[in-house]
Amino acid sequence: RKGSVLFHSKHGFFFLIMALHFLEFDYSEDHEGTCTWDGLASATAERRPDLLREITALLAWACAAFGEQRGSGTHHGVDFKAPEGVPVRTTLGGRVNRIDWNPEYNGRCVEIDFCGYREIFLHLDEISAGVSPGRTVEQGAQIGTVGNTGRSYASHLHYQINDPNDNP
Repeated sequence: RKGSVLFHSKHGFFFLIMALHFLEFDYSEDHEGTCTWDGLASATAERRPDLLREITALLAWACAAFGEQRGSGTHHGVDFKAPEGVPVRTTLGGRVNRIDWNPEYNGRCVEIDFCGYREIFLHLDEISAGVSPGRTVEQGAQIGTVGNTGRSYASHLHYQINDPNDNP
């Protein structure tokens, strides 16, 4: 829910991690007990940089709290399990910097610049028509579909935001 991120400890206590101003989450379970967290971002065009900072802070916390070491380094993004073919949309929109770099590791991929911040989407099955370097994509535009390409062992989306200093 909007307002804060709470973390539940194994001792039954909840801890306030951070206040949220633009993000809202909804929890649901299907009849088989599979849970889903859906996120919704809401901000005016003028407040989009603030929204991006909030998303970046939340992802940084999630990676620090739940990230894992991989090989010689840390996994810097968040992996969202999803079936192949599920639409992938940009969070903020912006200018496409590059696509399909380092395909052996990243698979099909897209990098989008917004005010110096970079959204990175890896392991896509397909990249949408019109998504190419130098093109502008609107906030919420579909940029591709979830896949299992590159160094990937199951269908998922790797999502990452790097700041203007290239820090994840």
